[in-house]
Amino acid sequence: MACRVIAATYYTLVSLTVIMVIKGVFAARGCPYGWVPYADSCYLGLDGSMKGDWTTALMQCDRNNASIMLPSSDGENEFIFTSFQHHGYLEGVWINCNDAEVEGDWNCIENGLNPTKYRKWGPNQPDDEKWPSDHDYGYMLTRDIQKNPDILGYWGDAMATYEMFIVCERPRQARCG
Repeated sequence: MACRVIAATYYTLVSLTVIMVIKGVFAARGCPYGWVPYADSCYLGLDGSMKGDWTTALMQCDRNNASIMLPSSDGENEFIFTSFQHHGYLEGVWINCNDAEVEGDWNCIENGLNPTKYRKWGPNQPDDEKWPSDHDYGYMLTRDIQKNPDILGYWGDAMATYEMFIVCERPRQARCG
């Protein structure tokens, strides 16, 4: 009798796992289905609601158990830029970096947990002091609005109310086996 229960449980578990994989609950390489893996993180460019102000970006990423993306190396910065470069009217993609608490003290957090020292500010950036309102939130420049393609992929600062594209980041899950 015990062997039948174990066998039935095993087959139920295998069947459930196959259904979950087919339905897209699990994805290869430790990322949820639809997310793009790179290094130790998974990235999701939000379709439909892919643009928004800083508060919208925080809420959208939180809904996906993630945070606003933040590169922590030149390689990751280049990967994000090439993967999520947009050619619409928006200037860039939000990054999880701000100096809202203390002006000039940039708080940059990767995966919502890890402070990073990596910075990729564009020339004369951040430039909050030249604007009448606070530009306390970081973004990656993905559209050449200044007719200077050399600054694409670099960072700038903007007001929280600007609309930017939203890309969320979360840590990869460890794989068994």
